[in-house]
Amino acid sequence: MKIKEQLLSNREHNVKVSNRIMRNTLKYQLSMAEADDGDDKTVPEKLHMSLDTISNTEQYIIDTLKLNKDEQDKLDDLSFDDTLRIANHVVLRVQGLSEEDIELATKQSQSADKSKED
Repeated sequence: MKIKEQLLSNREHNVKVSNRIMRNTLKYQLSMAEADDGDDKTVPEKLHMSLDTISNTEQYIIDTLKLNKDEQDKLDDLSFDDTLRIANHVVLRVQGLSEEDIELATKQSQSADKSKED
């Protein structure tokens, strides 16, 4: 499958959805879910979790898209929100959603968020 991330480069990244990629995707999702469950943690534990979240997210993108050095540098310079958007997009593509499905889901989510604000 081809995945293109404009914020990183103009090239299409060819991702073969192997067992390794699926396992890494599930591990990444599990780490994100565990990071959300930090209410009973001390401040240093929360800081370590935040640091791990950033590192795990970047590493997931680097490994899955096989980023070159320039793309890794660009990724490191992005905001965490942009990094999360890329990671979520990659996860959805790996799990079988098409670009059209993702775009439709994003529009529906934005529409729902907008109606909540009104």
